[in-house]
Amino acid sequence: MTGGGIADEHLLERVIREHEGNPGQTVQEVVADTTCGAISNYLTLGR
Repeated sequence: MTGGGIADEHLLERVIREHEGNPGQTVQEVVADTTCGAISNYLTLGR
């Protein structure tokens, strides 16, 4: 996803927003490894 300048676990909201910006694309499900288990990601998914 990145060149390593930003940790992937801090990009979930941006990735969802960019994906949903594509015509006809809606995020139905998010799957990630344990590294993405940041509190901010759980809060994002809870909205």
